[in-house]
Amino acid sequence: MKKGLLLFGVILLLSVFVFSEDMTILLAPKS
Repeated sequence: MKKGLLLFGVILLLSVFVFSEDMTILLAPKS
């Protein structure tokens, strides 16, 4: 059960990182 929770946490962190990166690109299109 803890393995699934760990996997979920990793996926959540990864998606948050990708989402924030996408937002940065959208907010700063000049870069």
